[in-house]
Amino acid sequence: MINSGQDLAWYYAGRPRARFESELPLLSMSRPLLEATIANRVCALPNIRVLEGTRVHGFRTDAKRRIRGARLEVRGGSAQTAELEADLLVDASGRGSATPRWLPGEGWTAPCLDRTGGVARKA
Repeated sequence: MINSGQDLAWYYAGRPRARFESELPLLSMSRPLLEATIANRVCALPNIRVLEGTRVHGFRTDAKRRIRGARLEVRGGSAQTAELEADLLVDASGRGSATPRWLPGEGWTAPCLDRTGGVARKA
């Protein structure tokens, strides 16, 4: 923990701001440390199973087109596939997600994408 007013170098409008004693503690960590900590906590849950050497390659649906899990490709010497049933399916693969491509194949509308970010530049 650090004292956010005393231990941080704070710049505003190109000038350093005065440091001060603060009662606002700040916990700081790198993104890799945060991700590893979350992964370790999630993997320790009793109802979580991590499947090594697998890749999701589509959704598992039922006769009513409801998504009920995922179709998996098991990596290794043979090209095996498997299906995994799930009550909750979370796609946390980031901007490279295949979900927008897979949903129309299952009869669903692809989600609208809203992109933010970039660098503002003066004209």
